[in-house]
Amino acid sequence: MVRALALLTTIIGVATPIITYADTIILKDGKTISGEYLGETPTEIKFKSGDEKIVLPKTMIDKIRRDVVVIHLLNGNQLIGKLMEETEDYVKVRFPYGHKKFPRDEIESVEKKTIEEKPKIWKPSERPHHRPDDQSPDVKVNPSARSIIDRYEFPPKKTSLPNDQIVAMHRQVHQFFQKKQYHKAAELLKKIIEAEPRDHIAWYNLACAYSLMRKKRDAIKALCLAVKAGFTDFMHISHDPDLKNIRNTPEYKRLMDEADKIMREGADRTVKQLKKQFGEGYTYFIDEERRLIFATNQSLDVIQRMKEHLRALADAEWADFFEHKPMYYISVVCPSKQDFRRIVPNPAIGGFYNPRNKILICGNMGFVLDHEFTHAMHFADQHARMQQHPIWICEGYATLMEAAHVAGGHCLPWRVNMRLRAIQAAVRMGRSFPWSRFMKLSQPEYMRAAGLCYAQGRYITLFLWEKKILRKWYDEYCRNWKNDKTGIQALEKVTGKTIAQLEQEWKQWVMSIRSQDKREHRPQGPDLGITVAEIMTGVLITQVDESGPANKRLRAGDMILQVNGKNVTTLSELNAVLRGVRRGQKVRFRVLRKLPKRKRPTKLNVSVTAR
Repeated sequence: MVRALALLTTIIGVATPIITYADTIILKDGKTISGEYLGETPTEIKFKSGDEKIVLPKTMIDKIRRDVVVIHLLNGNQLIGKLMEETEDYVKVRFPYGHKKFPRDEIESVEKKTIEEKPKIWKPSERPHHRPDDQSPDVKVNPSARSIIDRYEFPPKKTSLPNDQIVAMHRQVHQFFQKKQYHKAAELLKKIIEAEPRDHIAWYNLACAYSLMRKKRDAIKALCLAVKAGFTDFMHISHDPDLKNIRNTPEYKRLMDEADKIMREGADRTVKQLKKQFGEGYTYFIDEERRLIFATNQSLDVIQRMKEHLRALADAEWADFFEHKPMYYISVVCPSKQDFRRIVPNPAIGGFYNPRNKILICGNMGFVLDHEFTHAMHFADQHARMQQHPIWICEGYATLMEAAHVAGGHCLPWRVNMRLRAIQAAVRMGRSFPWSRFMKLSQPEYMRAAGLCYAQGRYITLFLWEKKILRKWYDEYCRNWKNDKTGIQALEKVTGKTIAQLEQEWKQWVMSIRSQDKREHRPQGPDLGITVAEIMTGVLITQVDESGPANKRLRAGDMILQVNGKNVTTLSELNAVLRGVRRGQKVRFRVLRKLPKRKRPTKLNVSVTAR
């Protein structure tokens, strides 16, 4: 499907050891991407670079340089693919849609070639017509699909419902399940699906309802569509008693057999849906480890900066805030300004995260992106715990990280941001919400006083972070979530104080913040050439001066454990030790450092001469 421009040929002998040859994409702007060519569609090239999968529009590409093997068969046919294995008996070659072994007695010769091609865009063939299933007219079935979940297609959207109504309907479904009214639950879930055809929770609960009603065939369909929509928690699926009645069916067993494959191919399915929504011309990067998909129709520089920033933010939030990583792919889409305003006409909205379809759309990189991405991480943690946290907690974390940065793999929220004036004015005039009321606000109530609520939520969360109890409180809250939906009981337990006492302490702390307050500091005493910050777990080195005495001794990201044999957990403790050090003296640090290829940080002893 592409026109060859150059062909360089060499002969491969029998029993040659297998070598992985790098393929190269040459972009029209002159930049190159090295990796492995995986295949192509009529308008895009699929590529793997390092641990990432990339989907590039052909319109961005000038040339593709690939290392391939050409199999010349005795019957005169010639096939081009990637060499996988070569023995005295056969040659195994991978093609875009599978692999094949060729016996030696059918092969005339095997060549290695470097092919340089220009991409060619062609017209896609029409999609095959799928006949509807007899039992569920709205669900289309493709019995010849390779994977069981691809046998079924989502029904079209029929109605529109506001988000708060859908949330209320889900709560009512839960009540029906508690009363064992599974038929009523199923009917309500169908209405949710008519408005949100890709609501993975609705499909999963519908599968449970059908299973409990012993409608096995319908239960299998709903379960497959739940998985296809993103419900890939196979541990939960395998242990859920509601699905007991379908566990012995061949379809359920096949689904569980395909679990690993489905998880691996989840990103490709998500990208396919994104293409339907956003059209052609977007570049997609797939981070399989973190289950993140980055998409943009802007330059590769934009997506590269976005990837690096959000990867660091995700790792830091998992280290400091949230235990569970996503069990599904989260898509982060950064369209051009023109496309963004077409999607989001309201100029007051800079971006949003939709937890139902797990897509974050943002107009540019900045505080809105960090705010919404933190929502995505928090929703993933709630999903894994099967919990729904109140709005003050959700927005508290998001606003905390909208003014923050990452250093040494940890979150450093700033003391001062645009919301400080609002909360200080409210506290000064006695207009802040009492904590006992604030933590019980519903989403509509919260949004009616959004300016004040966002500010109060941020500075309550920052207060807990500075007291080094944010993670301790959150873990306690999640453990007792069923009995403490607001988080008040957890606060009182981890602090040993009443909510009224905490609120009074918080007010004094809020009013003590000054506009010049900084999170990072140069330690007192002689110059060591380091900048540090106090975080929840101790004192972290955030920067090492290239010309300073600590250069090549200490590193940004080192956690200080001891200085000159004394334990250090706060900035004041560090300063107290360093004030007693004279110039020319050696300062003995014991630090915790993350080293390559080691899962756990390593304790190291480092000496630095003060000057």
